Formats: sequence, structure tokens, C-alpha cells
Amino acid sequence: MTRPIQSSPPGAEVPEANHTISRKQSSAAFFKRLDYDLRAIRLRLAAIFFGLMQYIRKFSIRLKLNLILISMVLVVTLIMSIFVLQHERKLLLDRHKLLCQLSLTNLSNSIAGHLLDNDRAEILEAIFRIENLNFSGLASARVILRNGESIPPNSGISYPNQSKPASDLTWLNQLTVMELKTTDREFQYYYPVRVMRQGTPVQLAAIEFRFIKAQVLRPIAEAQQVILLVTILIILLSFIGIYFLSDKLVLQIRQLSIGAKRVAGGNLNVQVPVTSTDELGELSLEFNAMVQGLREKLQMQKFVSKSTMQMIKQYSHDSELPRNGNKSFISVLFSDVRDFSSTAEAYPPEEVVQLVNIYLDLQACLIEQHNGIVDKFVGDQVMGVFEGQQQEMNALNASVAIQKTIRELNRKRASQGKVTLEVGIGLNNGYAVHGNIGSHERMDYTVVGSTVNLGSHLCNKAKPRQILIPVNFAQKVKAPFITRKMDPITIKGRKIPVSVFEIPYS
Repeated sequence: MTRPIQSSPPGAEVPEANHTISRKQSSAAFFKRLDYDLRAIRLRLAAIFFGLMQYIRKFSIRLKLNLILISMVLVVTLIMSIFVLQHERKLLLDRHKLLCQLSLTNLSNSIAGHLLDNDRAEILEAIFRIENLNFSGLASARVILRNGESIPPNSGISYPNQSKPASDLTWLNQLTVMELKTTDREFQYYYPVRVMRQGTPVQLAAIEFRFIKAQVLRPIAEAQQVILLVTILIILLSFIGIYFLSDKLVLQIRQLSIGAKRVAGGNLNVQVPVTSTDELGELSLEFNAMVQGLREKLQMQKFVSKSTMQMIKQYSHDSELPRNGNKSFISVLFSDVRDFSSTAEAYPPEEVVQLVNIYLDLQACLIEQHNGIVDKFVGDQVMGVFEGQQQEMNALNASVAIQKTIRELNRKRASQGKVTLEVGIGLNNGYAVHGNIGSHERMDYTVVGSTVNLGSHLCNKAKPRQILIPVNFAQKVKAPFITRKMDPITIKGRKIPVSVFEIPYS
């Protein structure tokens, strides 16, 4: 009968397949977890490194210099320990091996005959002489016979797994010094003792030298101690030297920092002392030159109008300043001291200059307070320019403020018996041309045109404490100001008289 093939029922488990899948899943999960842990460790190390660098950045320059120097000394010491000492160790061991070879060869030649005669006393005497040579690090010397005996007898000290069996001497080669094994404690050297019989070498015994490793390598250990002491001494001397050197460097840097802060605060009377001729000394010289340049520039700005400075900044990237003009609608203010010539003749020049500067400074401040720009000073006359919305009202407010302030100033000066001055003011508005006027070597950025000329003429016609404006300007005047019409005046260069209004003020 044919036996029917049995199939597994649905849902039946297959143990081997499931175990294989389970192992694969466990292995995949393990490596996935391992990769995740490694990434976390790398991220953690990177965070620690960058955190340490951020912390080091906060250190003072002196501390940074000391850390750098100490790190360099430690690196040099490490290099010396790794390369120089390792080289010296190799030379020492080669020299030691050569001395061992010579000693073993001499001992082998001297005891070969005694081994044939079985004269153990002579063999012991030869070994005793070797031990009395003060061979550095020699712990023991013995002769191992073919039957396993040793001369002198084994003292009971066992060296497990450190030598070949005593009876197995075939591994030794003629005239060869072999270091069988180096342990943490000792070096072992073996040498064969052979004689020739009928032209065939016969091995009689083997000589064994054991050396204490620490005593053999004592010069290297002493050199390491010397290097360590020298390193500590260099670090101490370097620390002391860098302390005084960094103190000098930091002092110069601190002085530069203090000077920069004072300049940033507006103090241009700063001079950093130059105490060296190195890069820091050059930096101090450049800093002083920069402050001197800023001081000169600040002084020069007092002789240049704000409009000129704005124009220079606008075209600072150009190789040459433009010489064309721009037409715009402006209001001009001219203020001139009345009867100044007679006053100038009555007082010394220095007093006259001081007096005029008092009144010009007062007027310039009031013009700028009312959104105007002082275009220029011409002797005892000041010219102001107003632009933008409400320019006429700004110019008129500035004029009234000038007259009122001068009136109060004169009242105080008169009570003190000092000289007083009066000014007349002329205003005008209209189109004028802005531009650089002058030569290639000497230019002035100003406004020119009939509007400016008429304002200047009105100023010349104005009496002390008077403010004059033309019709076109009067049309722009708003409350609380009122105008008072005056007789037309004749202006040089104009055929038709100009209608003029006066601005009364209380």
C-alpha cells in the first residue's frame, strides 16, 4: 500500500524556521541598537568638545598662552618618550645581547672540556666568575645537562612555561644567542655547548642566563625620570616667563581696548602709550594715528556744511565728485549783523572774533533746531537753507526765534556793561540750483540762483531787529504770524521794485 503524504494543518508552527527568523530579528535589533548607541556617543562627544571650546574662548589671553605652551611641552615630551626612549631602549637591548653573546661564548669554550671530564667543580667556578662580573641585571646562570640536571642545582625556583624541556636541546643553533621569551619580569638567554667528535658536532649541554628586566632597563627608567623632571622644570620656567610676557602683552591690549571704548564714547583726546616695536607697538601707533585722523576730521567738519557732508557721503564710492547741479524748491534765510564795521574798529580783533562767534553760534543752533542747514558763514553773516514740507514756516520760526533770543541776550549783556549786536534778517523761497561751485582743488557745495540773491538783498535792506520777506513768501505764511506790507524796495539788478512784507513779533 502506498502511504499517504501527510501535510501540516493550516496554522501549524515550524520550530526551526521560527527560531531562525527570531535569531535574525534579534541580531538586526542588536546592531540597530548598537548603531543608535554609537551615534548618541558621537553626538555626546561632539557636544562636549564644542562646549569645551566655548568655555576656553572665555579664558583670558594670559591663561590661553599658558595652556598653549604647556600643551606644546607635553606634546614634545610625549614624542621624546615614544621615539627617543624607544630608540634608546633598542640600542640598550642590542648592546646587552651582544655582551651576553660574548659571555656565553667564553663560558661555553671554558667549560666544554670540564663537561667531558665531568669536572663539576671547575664548571661551578666558571659560573661563579661570571656571576661576580656584576653583569647588570643577571639573576642566575646555570648549565643544563642532557639528562636534565643543572649546574648549579636548581634552587627550587620554577619558571613555568618559560623554557624548553631540559632534554630537548636540538632547538639551539651553533653560535646563536636566542631570547626565548620576554616576560614582564625577566629576559632569558640560552647557548649550546658543543664539541666535535669525528667531524660531527655533539651537543653536551646548554647554558642559561636569566636577567631581571627592571635592572636591565634601569637606564631607560632613569632617563624617563630625568625627562619628567626636565619637563616639569621647563613647564614651571615657561609658566613664569609667559606670565610676565603675557602681562606685558595683555597690558598693551587692555590699553587699546580702553582707548577704543573712550573713542566710542566720543572722547577723541586719547593717546595709547607705545611700549614696544613689535606688532602690538605698530597697532598702538596705528590706533593713535587713527584717533588723530578722527580728531582732524571732526575739526574739519566744523568748517563744512551738513549739506556738503551729506553730498560727500552720497558720492563716497565715486572717484570724483560730480560738478553738475540739481534744481529744487528751497527757502533761504540770511542774517547779518548791523553796523558791525564800527564795532570792529572799536575793539581788538580777538575780542571782535569772540563777540561775533557768540551771535553766530546762537543763530546756527536755532536754524538747525528748526530743521534747517547752515550753508555758510560770510563774515558776520549766516546763510541757512530749508527744504521739504513746511520749509517756509520753519524758516520763519527760526527767524523769529533768532530775533527774540538775541533780544534776551542783549538785555543780559547790556546789564553787564558788555557790547551788544543787532541783526537784520531776509527770507525768500523759490527754485535754486544745488551744486559744487569752485575749482578742481577747492569747491563749495551750496545753492545759487535768483532766489538766493533776492534773500541776500532783503537781508541787506533789513534794519536791526527786522525780518523781511517777499510776496511769494508772504503767501505761504500762516497763523499765528501776520505780515505788514511795506513800501516796495529797489534791488540792484531788478528793474521792477520788489514788494516786501515785514514780520512783526512781540
